[in-house]
Amino acid sequence: MSGYIKLFRSIVDWEFWDDHNTTRLLIYLLVSVNHEPKIWRGVEIKAGELITSYEKLAAATGLTVSQVRRSLSCLEHDKQITRKTTNKHQAVTLVKWEELQLETKQNRRQKSSKTATTKEVYISTNVDNIQEDSSEKSHSLILWIEKNAPRVNQMNEPFTIEQAERVKQEYNAKHTAEVLESMHNYKKLISDNQSAYLTFLNWMRRRQKTDSTYGLKQEENDKPKFKAAWQ
Repeated sequence: MSGYIKLFRSIVDWEFWDDHNTTRLLIYLLVSVNHEPKIWRGVEIKAGELITSYEKLAAATGLTVSQVRRSLSCLEHDKQITRKTTNKHQAVTLVKWEELQLETKQNRRQKSSKTATTKEVYISTNVDNIQEDSSEKSHSLILWIEKNAPRVNQMNEPFTIEQAERVKQEYNAKHTAEVLESMHNYKKLISDNQSAYLTFLNWMRRRQKTDSTYGLKQEENDKPKFKAAWQ
């Protein structure tokens, strides 16, 4: 096996980073999938795809078959991969392979034409390559972060409008504010983390380990006990 892959630093903010089996399997898939289309037994195997089995993955990674099954389910649930299974094998596809690993002439032209007001953000756990401009700051949650948790906004990859809206729609406002303020007060926030959004998800997930209801939205018929500025 030769060549190299791109691995973004923000992988350490991924919600499954501390799940060593899942991280190990993801990295193995990154280095093992086809980097260009091929024909295998009359079937086209696309770039970013791998024909394999639970047993082969277990032998290659040092995991047990049951650990491979669980980690594949985690990756599939996180929309990192898709799978097609037959009675002989299964095809595993990395969903964002082209966006993460391939750089076309068009992409290079786009990069060279960027203005000084636009920056490029690379996120590996939702594994998106997002371009954002100054209009990102117009979202109410982003404005709240600037005022109440400014160090979160100073991270290498601050919230985008899409991510801020996702947080607003999916999480309890009071708990969202608590997590963001805790992130702001964490001394090593900027040095130890890249992505504000993925760090937020990771911190929220850790709190949910001790309280499964933490962060959940209130029922519509419940009277809100906390009114956030971004609501």
